[in-house]
Amino acid sequence: MVAFIPGMELARDFFEDIVEPLLPGALALSAGLIGPGSEVLGFDSEMSTNHDWGPRVMIFLSASDHGRAERIAEVLRRDLPREFRGYPTNFSQPDPDDKGSRRMQTVSGREVNHRVEFLGLNRSRIGSPCRCSD
Repeated sequence: MVAFIPGMELARDFFEDIVEPLLPGALALSAGLIGPGSEVLGFDSEMSTNHDWGPRVMIFLSASDHGRAERIAEVLRRDLPREFRGYPTNFSQPDPDDKGSRRMQTVSGREVNHRVEFLGLNRSRIGSPCRCSD
């Protein structure tokens, strides 16, 4: 069993240790985690890990970098480690029977279906983070 790590700490470390070094230089961005979720409010616990929780981050790109998001997402699908601090970096497709919830899933394939989301500064989603089939 993996020792529980608060989600915001996990997200920060995932970005700083893993995601940021894979990003191309001279990319105008901010990173964070906002929206619904117990970890965003600091109320997460081991129970929170059952859905919509795990190594994830939102990257906010400047308008001039929007066109680079899909290519960067491809690099991350290929180059992210399969797990970070004992938690899978791969997630299920959204479950339509559970309000679109996504769960961490171990993967052995070449690519990970990550939760690194690219957004414009107005929070509009850029591209689709869910493209892997395994």
